[in-house]
Amino acid sequence: MANRYFRNMVILAKIQEDVGTYEAPAAATDALLISNASIGYDDQVVERDYLREFFGSAEQLIGDSPVNIEFEVELAGSGTAGTAPAWGKLLRACAFAETVSAGAHVIYNPITTDQESLSILYAVDGVTHRVKDARGTATISLAPGAKPAIKFKFVGIEQADPEALANPSGVVMTAWKAPLPVAADNTGHILIGCTYAAGVVTGGTALPSIGLDLDLGGSVEFMALMGSSEVDITGREIKGSAKMRLEAAAEVTMFTDAKAVTTKAVAFKHGVGAGKIVQCYAPACQFGRPKYENAQGRLAVSVDMRLCPVSGNDELLIIVK
Repeated sequence: MANRYFRNMVILAKIQEDVGTYEAPAAATDALLISNASIGYDDQVVERDYLREFFGSAEQLIGDSPVNIEFEVELAGSGTAGTAPAWGKLLRACAFAETVSAGAHVIYNPITTDQESLSILYAVDGVTHRVKDARGTATISLAPGAKPAIKFKFVGIEQADPEALANPSGVVMTAWKAPLPVAADNTGHILIGCTYAAGVVTGGTALPSIGLDLDLGGSVEFMALMGSSEVDITGREIKGSAKMRLEAAAEVTMFTDAKAVTTKAVAFKHGVGAGKIVQCYAPACQFGRPKYENAQGRLAVSVDMRLCPVSGNDELLIIVK
């Protein structure tokens, strides 16, 4: 038997126009550049549990089988200001809207209704799987000395049984740009008390960070129905954590704000140069009490963050420019 290899994997994803209708993604336009992939079926088994005159297992019935697809992509711009990044459609399937200002920026904001979904094809060394109605959530991670990343978790519905087919050919990855590493020259400080207007963040107190994670917090639910099944995003709580180095006065202020349930605008940016910048802005972030940490002998604090909406569907803006 010839060896088969995990790395011999192709995954394609396309925005699906109609719920329940699979739309075949194309290798030339819909290929994903991913790492750390985990793909599997979450079989909803039904126990038969019948009685016999002897002990032993009974066969299980296989009911609905939602498909769980997890992977990581690099956080980078499109290379051109005002052009959506290659990962933009993935974010749209996490209940985010995409607004393009040609030549300037692309902005993503959370939504509640009119959620989009994906059709996904993934081929693993000669076996092709097709998934429809995929929706998910994601986590943005920045850590010094590492590549910036977005970790996606999708749930979808199996379109058809797997087939023994050759992996798709003609895969094109040119839309995926190499990211800048998280480093002093490429990644800015966390800004607290900043302001936002028309794609631009200004002002605020700059605090040096040793890394942060931002969990988009979508509640992705699969529901089996008689005659159909569906995947829906039924809630959202965007949370995060950051490690920072603070002056004594800033640390005391953070303790005071936490106790008073004070929210402040927060922003951070990664990337330098047009088409390479990704910035996040939250107008009302609640910080938890700081916790002390040893950062190579320096004193650092770790703080939890809760991003709260102000008018609704505005608790986070992701600005790509």
